[in-house]
Amino acid sequence: MKKDNMSTEKLNLYFDATATKPIDADLLAEYCANLKTYYANPAAVYDSGLASKKLIQDALADLAKYFGVESRQLLVTSGATESTNTVFYNFAKRHRQQDVILLGAGEHQASQIAAYRLAKDLNLKLVIVPLADDYRLNLSELENLFKQYGERILALSNLSVSNETGTINDLAAISRLLKQYAPKALWHVDDVQGWGKIYFDFTELKVDYVTLAGHKIGAPKGIGLLYIREPKYFQPFIVGGGQQNNLRSGTENPPLVRALALANSKHCALAELDKNWKHLSKLRNLLLTELKPIDYVCHTANEAWQYPGLLALSFKDIRGEVLLHSLERYGIAVSTSSSCHNLAAGTKNQKVFGEPIFKEPFKDNHLRITLTSEHTEADIKYLANAIKQEVNLLRSHK
Repeated sequence: MKKDNMSTEKLNLYFDATATKPIDADLLAEYCANLKTYYANPAAVYDSGLASKKLIQDALADLAKYFGVESRQLLVTSGATESTNTVFYNFAKRHRQQDVILLGAGEHQASQIAAYRLAKDLNLKLVIVPLADDYRLNLSELENLFKQYGERILALSNLSVSNETGTINDLAAISRLLKQYAPKALWHVDDVQGWGKIYFDFTELKVDYVTLAGHKIGAPKGIGLLYIREPKYFQPFIVGGGQQNNLRSGTENPPLVRALALANSKHCALAELDKNWKHLSKLRNLLLTELKPIDYVCHTANEAWQYPGLLALSFKDIRGEVLLHSLERYGIAVSTSSSCHNLAAGTKNQKVFGEPIFKEPFKDNHLRITLTSEHTEADIKYLANAIKQEVNLLRSHK
């Protein structure tokens, strides 16, 4: 479809890597080849089984080295949702006299619903830690809650990076507050959006559990990780054959674990993080500059605590979903919010907490745009021109 001042060629530009990152062709090729080679059950004691087991061990060793932890502290799961539910199951198992759970506002639905179920089943008090005006966890409010509940706190669960705004929580400050006011409380960090964007030392900050998802960094879907600070206290959520040192039963998929390690080495290398940050900052600034002629609001403008590859933009008088579908005509894929949030919102009996991150008049008229290292300045200009044309067109019909 021809658009004024734009090429007649329809591109295929993907700006939703926050939802899932496409798999690289070379990684996919190796994964498929490994499926043919390492088909044996890794629990088998013959040569091909031992080879499958070694593929897993080597992959986990690479991942453990990256995170600065031991392989035994990494549990392979089916994804972040399983990892998070496993964490809250362990909160329940380690519950004694503590009766308060702290949950950051704006958390992923897996954490919200698991926390609600845990609080309901054990008659615990679930307290939501509000966000500050900058969309990060409000540290003053968190400190007040620590002072109020102290040793009654069983656990705190919060994001490292928001999947809605890209804002980065001050994990070092949260760690200090925990140590000062609630040293016995368990701490879960949902690092699904942080993996490959920021890096923090699990051990130094004394995080008890960290949730990670493979498909966010370009691995195939269906695999994730759970970091466990003290495996000796861990209670398995899935029981059966006793795989993974009796911490999670179920036959492992060696090529999938290998693919996860490959995706990590390719997309999350520490040496590349700063380079990617600078590239994405440049693209982000270009997009915001190109959009200046139209009336918009950028909800995440402070670069000090903002991941530059994720932008939350609102356009006055235009619903985000309408603009999303308008951009599809240009071959552009963006989103309005978390894909999991979209599903949960339409599901009965799903408990979602707190106020919406974006208040009126921005509640329904924002776009979430994810930039990656693969995007170019030409891609950004094409995106900006498409947004400007569609915004002007939609406003002209008001």
